Amino acid sequence: RPPASLRRHVVNRHTRCAFPGCARRAIGCDLDHSIAWEDGGTTNAANLLPLCRRHHTLKHQGGWGLRIDPDVSACWTSPTGHVYHTPPTTHPIDHSADFDPAGLLVVKSTANNPTTNPTAPADPDEPPPF
Repeated sequence: RPPASLRRHVVNRHTRCAFPGCARRAIGCDLDHSIAWEDGGTTNAANLLPLCRRHHTLKHQGGWGLRIDPDVSACWTSPTGHVYHTPPTTHPIDHSADFDPAGLLVVKSTANNPTTNPTAPADPDEPPPF
């Protein structure tokens, strides 16, 4: 079983079941090893995807093949040989805020910023904010 932090990571990366077209939320899905544990697969983010119970069963008993591509897209091969890709469903990360290594928000000083400190001297080359 994956640790809770790894489960959160995988569920946040793929917010839905990784089967093509499935809309079931990942929070209620099983985490499946792309390469089975008994076949030497490891329990890490590169080898885990959320699958709803229906598609987890289909993978193991329905002849569907699954691999995880380097970009963590799910690459499915149907029993008829058709290939489908399901990319991760995460949203782009907003890097506008700064965080320290512990993940805490770093608040920058606004002492010399005229937009947040009206008493700071304005830059004469800066156009007015209106």
